[in-house]
Amino acid sequence: MRQIIVDVLEFVNANAVGPSLRPAASMMDHRDLRVICIKLLAWWGRETLIKSSHPYMPLSSRYPWCQRLAGMVQATPELQELVDLDEHSCRFAPTIAREEWQQINSYVREHFRPPLMTKTPTV
Repeated sequence: MRQIIVDVLEFVNANAVGPSLRPAASMMDHRDLRVICIKLLAWWGRETLIKSSHPYMPLSSRYPWCQRLAGMVQATPELQELVDLDEHSCRFAPTIAREEWQQINSYVREHFRPPLMTKTPTV
């Protein structure tokens, strides 16, 4: 499995910054990096990813996390190899075979432990 996938999972599941995430961790705060990593994992692990006619993650410049994702991709060579971004979407790079999409999808679905919603205090 690609190191970037392993590192994004490890960051979300255990708060550990692996080697491929260090450039991104140095350019944004922990919370922002966590939001982006959760968004990536939700996309990579989407149940319908392989069968979908729209196998990409929609983006909008109106959302700060989308702008940060673009900066993260620029700063992270492993992510540059894996994804292509434009102003409307993040998708797998054309060099990534559908078989690898399937491997990534299966791996993320097996290892991603989405954060639980915490109860907000009532005031």
